[in-house]
Amino acid sequence: QVSEIFDTCEQFCGEGRIPVPLAVPTSGMSLEDMDKICLGDGPDNAGLFGQYDPELMRDCKLGHVSLLLVKSRAASVVKEIDIMHLEQLAFRVRMIQSVRDISAAVSDPEFLSSLSDYDVNEKINRYQMWLVALLEDRLYTTRGATMHLKRAMENVKVAVEALSSLLEAKAEILSKYVENCGRPALAISADREYLLDICNQQTSACLGDGDAYHVGCCCGSLPASGIFDIEANTELNRRRLDIDVAQIGIDVCFEASERGESEKASLEEELSSTTEGVALLSAYR
Repeated sequence: QVSEIFDTCEQFCGEGRIPVPLAVPTSGMSLEDMDKICLGDGPDNAGLFGQYDPELMRDCKLGHVSLLLVKSRAASVVKEIDIMHLEQLAFRVRMIQSVRDISAAVSDPEFLSSLSDYDVNEKINRYQMWLVALLEDRLYTTRGATMHLKRAMENVKVAVEALSSLLEAKAEILSKYVENCGRPALAISADREYLLDICNQQTSACLGDGDAYHVGCCCGSLPASGIFDIEANTELNRRRLDIDVAQIGIDVCFEASERGESEKASLEEELSSTTEGVALLSAYR
């Protein structure tokens, strides 16, 4: 049954791949004809998936990993910008509080009354000295907020520079990825299996013999989707490529986001503790 052949082919390829049944019951294909469809056999016949290139999947894997790294660095930039915005809000809250405290202090009746014991010149001197001390005290209490904001701005700069450096270093790889990995390509298993021999037709000859006609299956994938190989999940006969396929080890270590999330949560909690902070945080969101 045609449906059974397709189901077997789909199982061989695996989810997310492109199953390609080769021939139907009662009219099989030779191995040579199957290979022409799946692998191509020269410039004049590139096959269903283009002339087979054993390096293509390797390049696409490199491009895929590079793109993941770029996305990770970009996420770090966004995270640091979010933290900088929250630090800016915290800085503004502290400035608002300092202005409010200074306004309350300069109009303190008890302090103003204490100046009545001095003559005019002494009143001015004492009032000026008191104002200087008050401003220095307020500036000292906001020094931490200033340092935190400066640090957050520097972290944004570092994150942007890291992203820029990565984009520059991976420009060629990403260019190849965009150009070559958006088209379907032949997908093979980790053991280089590319063709499934489903069943024999017309003769009892083994696939590969001159007069053998079988029903088979090969698979395609779209490398840009992040799928590069097949599962080859079947007990039926399979054929392997007789070439070395470039392998690449992938070990992507994404930057942990826990630090950024906890820092943002701490800043938001601090802002939520004051009326001014709640208003600024609400406007920011």
